[in-house]
Amino acid sequence: MNTKGVDLLNENIVFLILILIFVGALFIHVSRAGSQAALYEQVYAKKIALLIDKAKPGMDIELELFDAFRLARKNKFQGTIVTIDNALQKVNVRLYDAQGYDFYYVNDVAVAWNVDTEQRLLILKIREAGEVS
Repeated sequence: MNTKGVDLLNENIVFLILILIFVGALFIHVSRAGSQAALYEQVYAKKIALLIDKAKPGMDIELELFDAFRLARKNKFQGTIVTIDNALQKVNVRLYDAQGYDFYYVNDVAVAWNVDTEQRLLILKIREAGEVS
């Protein structure tokens, strides 16, 4: 029996499987990067955190999220786009089914937030740290 031919065939099959896995991973990465959802997650998370850092207690801020809603709808994401964790002082923006992008703020305030899906707005109410609203 010719074992050289069988070994060569096995090596080629393994090589083809590895190429298919690599091309599949590359396709997933390019399609995700092509939607620019990851970039918009970073931009919105940083923008919101910087707004909170500059805000004074008693301020109410409205931020338009039209592009975020458009990308979330394009990616068929139905969850919450923006979440703010006052305990960790963290802003998280998600535009597709993944972890999203976290960005931290340093201003010691309590942030009450609401996402108005009809008008595509993020409404922030800045209060003293520990104040419940």
